Amino acid sequence: MIEGDATIGAAFPRLIVVGRWMAAVVMGGVLAALAWMFVLQEGHTGNIFGATWTDHDFPDGLGHVVGAKDTAKAGLYLTLALGVLVAALYGAVEQWLPGRGIVRGLAFAPIPFLAWGLVFTPLVDSRRVLREAHFVFLPTGVFGVEAGDATIISGVAASVIVGVILARVVTLARGAPWWQEHPNVGHGLGGDGVSGLLELSEERPEQGVERTG
Repeated sequence: MIEGDATIGAAFPRLIVVGRWMAAVVMGGVLAALAWMFVLQEGHTGNIFGATWTDHDFPDGLGHVVGAKDTAKAGLYLTLALGVLVAALYGAVEQWLPGRGIVRGLAFAPIPFLAWGLVFTPLVDSRRVLREAHFVFLPTGVFGVEAGDATIISGVAASVIVGVILARVVTLARGAPWWQEHPNVGHGLGGDGVSGLLELSEERPEQGVERTG
């Protein structure tokens, strides 16, 4: 008797492939978007490394341009959506990129970088500064130069990381082996493995030592 999953896969092979591609694009896009925001926002807030070098606020600027009241939340959702779109673009052009694996991701990195520096920063006021107890959004300029000379460094780093994440995650998640159950996984901590770890030393039979008495 054929199992349910095998029956679905055999009956709708193209549907399964499309489903894996969609899942790969969503997962890769979300992870890439989160990494993108982390790099750009760290340069703006310095929450992790304690140093700031730019007034460029990508998610809040994005939320502000669409007129959202909660610019941070709107910017987060919009950035995640953009990440999925960029991941879909990567999947569409991947076969024409040079090299393999991460090399393809590095070859793709200039695309989000140029889109950010030549489209987003010139058109979206994302330089967030405090004036008279209120935050205002000012023009950022090409490649964010008006938000600080080092802003471009954040853009380069974020784009490279996005390319690497997409190359790795999309490639893995769209492949059938990634979704298959691996019977050997968990043997070290499953079944006898767990009971062996939790077994008291007094209860274990001594090996190589003869009991007396």
